[in-house]
Amino acid sequence: MDNIKEVAGRAPGKLILCGEHAVVHGSTALAASLGLYTQVRIQTSTAATDPDGHLTIDLRDVNVHLTWPIKRIEAAFKPLEEFVVDPLCVKSCSSEIMQCIASLVNEDEFPEAVIGVSTGVSAFLFLYVSIVGFKSATVIVSSDLPLGSGLGSSAAFCVAISGVVLALSGALDLDVLQGGWLSLKQNNREIVNKWAFEGEKIIHGRPSGIDNTVSAYGLT
Repeated sequence: MDNIKEVAGRAPGKLILCGEHAVVHGSTALAASLGLYTQVRIQTSTAATDPDGHLTIDLRDVNVHLTWPIKRIEAAFKPLEEFVVDPLCVKSCSSEIMQCIASLVNEDEFPEAVIGVSTGVSAFLFLYVSIVGFKSATVIVSSDLPLGSGLGSSAAFCVAISGVVLALSGALDLDVLQGGWLSLKQNNREIVNKWAFEGEKIIHGRPSGIDNTVSAYGLT
């Protein structure tokens, strides 16, 4: 990670053609990815550019900009003696981890119209810290997908965040160039999908997993 200064990635939305409600109960559904994307760009910081160390997320489409001192994030996670940063070891967000994250996410900081975005920020913090730990960076997110439209905006967010943060950690290999973007190798998509599903669980509770799967394995 020390040699990587900036990573950008994107993930597509999805459209469920049939079985949207049944799939939550384990039935079959038919879905396809869309040519609409969520884009994520991570720029790492150095001691020269950010001597105190901060993690910033800029959600451009909803006008939410949040910054945490790295020391504050470390302090929040300190009670978790067994918390391990490992990009290749996918884990769920336990109630203890969620309590640590909740101490960092104040819903009062979100505009009333997008109060639900707080769960997305919680998912981001879980994925980022679990995969790369307590590293300074600025994360910029923009999307073609409208929130709450049924087009998989949260899944595309989680897939894009997971992919970019995993790439930042050095855990992923890139494949052929497609439409100006390097594609993940097929075997790497599985771990991106697994991390993204854990993010989706923070946002939705008990998702079926179809949204993040279509996004992870769909268009690049």
